[in-house]
Amino acid sequence: MAEHVARKSRKGGSKAKWAKLDDWGDSSGNDRTSSTVTRGPEGPKQPPIQPGNTIARTAPVSGTVRVQAAPKQVVVERALSVTPTKTLTLKPRAETGVVRTSFSHGRSKAVVVEKVKRRVDNEAAQRAEERRQREEAERKAREDAERKAREDAERKAREEEERRRREEERRQREEAERKAREEEERRHREEAARKQQEEKKRKQQEQNLEKEQSRADREKLRQREAKIRLPPIEVIPKQSKRAIAFSSVEHGPLAVLPDKGTGVVDPEQAQLYTRLRNQLQSVLDETPSQEIGQLAQPIGDFLSHPENWQDVKHKKLLWLSGNALRNVLAKHDSVARDPDPHYAKLPSVLSETLRRPVETWNVVILGDPTLRDLDRERLGPQEIKQAVDQVGAAQPILIAAAQDRHITTVQAGAAIEASLAAASEPVNNIHSQQAKKLARGTSRNVVVQILRGAHRTAQELQNPTSDAAIEFVKEYKSGIYKKLGEWTVTGAALGTGGAAMLTYYYGLPFFEFVVAQGPLLKAYLADTFQNPQLMQIVDAIDRVRGKMLEEEVES
Repeated sequence: MAEHVARKSRKGGSKAKWAKLDDWGDSSGNDRTSSTVTRGPEGPKQPPIQPGNTIARTAPVSGTVRVQAAPKQVVVERALSVTPTKTLTLKPRAETGVVRTSFSHGRSKAVVVEKVKRRVDNEAAQRAEERRQREEAERKAREDAERKAREDAERKAREEEERRRREEERRQREEAERKAREEEERRHREEAARKQQEEKKRKQQEQNLEKEQSRADREKLRQREAKIRLPPIEVIPKQSKRAIAFSSVEHGPLAVLPDKGTGVVDPEQAQLYTRLRNQLQSVLDETPSQEIGQLAQPIGDFLSHPENWQDVKHKKLLWLSGNALRNVLAKHDSVARDPDPHYAKLPSVLSETLRRPVETWNVVILGDPTLRDLDRERLGPQEIKQAVDQVGAAQPILIAAAQDRHITTVQAGAAIEASLAAASEPVNNIHSQQAKKLARGTSRNVVVQILRGAHRTAQELQNPTSDAAIEFVKEYKSGIYKKLGEWTVTGAALGTGGAAMLTYYYGLPFFEFVVAQGPLLKAYLADTFQNPQLMQIVDAIDRVRGKMLEEEVES
């Protein structure tokens, strides 16, 4: 049996050369069992094999080794022992890796290569490490020194800032204390000077009062004896025909005067008016209550007018109601394209439903001269501003008059409030401008009629010309003006002098109204009429009432 032995090459390669040993037998001619021995770097060293010698080994148990020479046989026997499970291998001296190499003809081949490690100079590495540690220590020391210097500088800066802050607080505190002391001293000086001045002034007033007492008494007596100059009633302008007119005070509280018509009724106009009312009634009946919203009031106001065209006596009031409907639709059209919600925006179906009666109303206006004149009015920017200012100045006066049933009737009060509401619309279109002009004329007519009634009453109180007027003066001095809210004019007149007293009792509430609204009336008259005599009438009425009160106290 052949036995191969692996030996390592001289150049240290990984390849092994194998040597073949011839079969041999022992001296007795018996075959010996042969084995293959792999010699590696860690295997046990065997004695060198002499040429021509044959080695026989029995494995894995102990056996006998015989050595025979070719010329003569020499047998050497000794006991050997081998580790039963130990396998002899060759260990490479360096690490290896596999690299795949590609060739130009398209094939590739894996090649085993040896990884060579460079030797590291231990002394150079140690010196570099020491230098690095030295530089690191120097850097840390330098950083510690810089940090300490920075902390010292910051601490000194904080201490300096704190010192300055305390110094500033101390200075401010001393300054405040000094100012407080000076203010206290100044206040004491001023208080002492004021008391001294008041005492001096009081003594001077007492002296002047004693001197003026007799003079005032004489002047008061002279003014009482002298008649108060009251401008003539002709200076009060007449009512405007292009606005809502009111009745005279002689017939009682102010009432709306009916329009002057021709007495001829146009059948087509009456038919259009009836159709308009039916259309508005359909809008109310067919529209749900939650959608009618802001249209309910203007439609209700329009339907409150007479059903038949021949019964309509106040066309200016009818125009106000119809103009309110047009204004609602105009405000909707101005914001209909706006995607955002707006209070003036109507539901689309409701707006189209309202458009039909508005168009019918425009046709009705064209068929009537009074309505057509109101619709023809146009105002410039300056006139619009004047109208707004004048209506605003008269508004508190008109509201007080509209709520007083001794000044206006229910219908007149409603007409005044409707004109003010139409003039206060925030939008600026042709309909609102026309409403402002009508409200300005209506305000003038109301103030003119109130002033006219107060003027007549003041004139009769100052210079009564009849027995009824003399009786009225006595009643006024007795305090009847204090009970205006407790009696009716008709009952008071019949109880004190019959029907002849009605004119004076009708004018008494207007007289008291002008006295109560004197400052507002003077401001409105100065802005609207620019007539000083009108303001003199207000002052004269106030003086007449003061004279009546003085005579009442003396009596």
